[in-house]
Amino acid sequence: QKYGFDVLGADMRMSILRSPIYAYHDPYKPESGRAYVYQDQGVQTVTYQLVPHRGQWQNATIPRRAWELNVKPLWVNEYAHEGKLPASASFLDAEPANILLAVCKQAEDAQALIVRGYETSGQPAHATIRMPYLGITWQADFGAHEIKSWQITPGAEAPVAEVDLLERGVGPT
Repeated sequence: QKYGFDVLGADMRMSILRSPIYAYHDPYKPESGRAYVYQDQGVQTVTYQLVPHRGQWQNATIPRRAWELNVKPLWVNEYAHEGKLPASASFLDAEPANILLAVCKQAEDAQALIVRGYETSGQPAHATIRMPYLGITWQADFGAHEIKSWQITPGAEAPVAEVDLLERGVGPT
């Protein structure tokens, strides 16, 4: 375990590094004169974020904030040129905030995209999912912690079809 956290009353603790010989060593005693390699040696990089909030963690969008912290955005350098796109826009978004879209990828066996999302706070939700540049919007009901996937085929008569994790159809959306 690289780092861990615990909260007791008003005290919060964070262990950033550990350097035992073994992850669990009690009651083992190291032999004198023997060379050991210790864990977590060398330069370490740790990223963490404190998110002060009132009430329960579900209302503070903690999973979304963790995703934003840990999954760095991809970008392509581009220079100013003529074009009709705005300076910023979203290719894919969902509401409410407890629905997190984690995947948008090329389908394995079709000329389509796969979009996958999940519910993050343990609360059922009715979601609206939008792909504005493709002109596609759909609704989905999520159970607590449920994962859902869709195959998106722009220009098709029914452009959105729910699929399972193996990208097989599961019924109408």
